[in-house]
Amino acid sequence: MNESGERQPPIEEEIIPETTSVEQYPSEVEAWMQAVMNGESIPEIPSELKERVMGKMADVLEKGTAFRGLGGSDYKFFADQKRRDEFMRSVIRDGLLGTNAELYFDGSDDPIAHKWARAVKKGNARVYANIIGRTINNIADAPFVSHMNVIFSIDNFQETIPQQRRDLIGKSKTFRHDSAGAGYNVQLMVERLGLEPNTSIKDLVTLLKENQAFVKEKFEVEENNETLIPALLRYIDRIPQDGLVNPTEGVMITHRIAPRYYKGFVLAPEQPISREERQSFDKEIAIFIRQMVIAVHDLPERILPVYDVDGNMLWPEQITHEEIQERLREQKISQSE
Repeated sequence: MNESGERQPPIEEEIIPETTSVEQYPSEVEAWMQAVMNGESIPEIPSELKERVMGKMADVLEKGTAFRGLGGSDYKFFADQKRRDEFMRSVIRDGLLGTNAELYFDGSDDPIAHKWARAVKKGNARVYANIIGRTINNIADAPFVSHMNVIFSIDNFQETIPQQRRDLIGKSKTFRHDSAGAGYNVQLMVERLGLEPNTSIKDLVTLLKENQAFVKEKFEVEENNETLIPALLRYIDRIPQDGLVNPTEGVMITHRIAPRYYKGFVLAPEQPISREERQSFDKEIAIFIRQMVIAVHDLPERILPVYDVDGNMLWPEQITHEEIQERLREQKISQSE
């Protein structure tokens, strides 16, 4: 049980500390990473590592992509820059463990994995995020866009029905709209059918389509009724649109976003910048790249591209969003041939 009295789902993922890469990298890659960690500027990235990083190029504005800005209480919780840097490196290396920054540094010297496990038991290990095309239309206008933002895939997470109760913790590797408005009729439907609140949308749709006699009995309609099932399915179809009503609520994801789901990082200046201030932002980009390299210096395969809020790549190449889309289309055509 968690503190709210709800049954706590099992932990299906552990944070397993990794000390060395499973891949072999040439000496010039090691030398480059050492130079990045020690210097103030970012040397030109070795061709082999650059090819690997560019192989992870993504359209970060693609519909269905998840987005989490690390600002507000996440970042400002730390009074000094050193702790903020530690927090940033933890997100890069260990994943998104939750939106409560205190669980990263709870005053103990225990490994992150142990702190995270304790947070799960307390019901604190949940990540609030937005989904492009679902709760937001783009990153630039997102309510929680921050200096550092994580872009990730939720393809391996199952969607459950929306909830009004924030104390109801979802099953591991699930997400849902955490809003009083989104999917209200679906919540009533689940109650009427006698299903668990954490029922997945996939399972609910399967029940409606494959066990129609049971559904009609629960709703007390005649067996020959042909309007009930389509009406119930329409309520489910409306969930993504309902979510757009209040993007500040976003979705709640349980429990952890592992780095393997990351697509890249988006950096944004805290204030709009002029051409003259561009050099200062370039320095911020270099600082972030250094933090990323420090975080994964023994796991170079976790180094990812860096983008701006408009989907343009900032590093390791400077490419427009349109060019990224074109390259990805060409890759898709090439792979299908």
